[in-house]
Amino acid sequence: METRRPGRQVNGNAVMPGWLDSRAARACAVLACAILLSACGGRDWKPTLQSHDQLVRAFDEAALARGFVMKWAGPIRYATDGRTEDAARLAYAEAALLRMAAMAGVEAYRVPHVSAANFALVFSNVEAFGLPSASRPFCYAVPMADNNGHMTKVTLHLNINMPNAFYGQTQQITPEYCIVHELMHGFGFRGHSHTTYSILSYGNIGLQDMTEADELLLRTLYDERMKPGLQRWPALYQAHEIMAELRHAAYPDQPRPGFPAYIEKLAARLKQH
Repeated sequence: METRRPGRQVNGNAVMPGWLDSRAARACAVLACAILLSACGGRDWKPTLQSHDQLVRAFDEAALARGFVMKWAGPIRYATDGRTEDAARLAYAEAALLRMAAMAGVEAYRVPHVSAANFALVFSNVEAFGLPSASRPFCYAVPMADNNGHMTKVTLHLNINMPNAFYGQTQQITPEYCIVHELMHGFGFRGHSHTTYSILSYGNIGLQDMTEADELLLRTLYDERMKPGLQRWPALYQAHEIMAELRHAAYPDQPRPGFPAYIEKLAARLKQH
């Protein structure tokens, strides 16, 4: 029996996707995964030197947008669907998902079909998705969680090619930005933060991968002390503690971050109402 490890794909014949059947496609996919993992996931990680206050606020805006912590506690069973002919694009998405799962310490493995998946990557090739609740997004996520904050199912709708995709008519959105941005939503970040250099911000649509701030946010959310369902205020205090520890461990010559002014201002505002 093959052992599954966090963030590793099961490579048994029963779960290999059809687009990896040919040797050439498989070689391309493996090479793309290797390049992405060695360039990003394999480097020595250090938390960003952006201000502690900014990062705690980013966690509040992105991870606590619904008022409590949502995250995966059980394994992620993923599959691809839709326009799956672009092997390189699919390999990029799969590598990014597996790398995030490894950072989070969550088991992730491929299943043969989306009907057996709790994390679906559905690829299209359209100019934009015409949703009634949004302004024609180029990609979007449909994450679901139970009342206890456990993620239960995610469907990501992604474009394989967006040659004329612009935000505000000035910055071109890359397919890689869409993929990683929506994957962050799929891992429990239900909101957006525009106060830090993050792929969750619409102001950074030229990015093609997670930033150091995103890695810090993900590691904070999936720290074992950050329990699913934890309400906003205790989660904010916990985020401060976790982030301060991670940053101080990485930069011991720097003073340990103090209590965030952002939380103090929020508390003061609440007392006034």
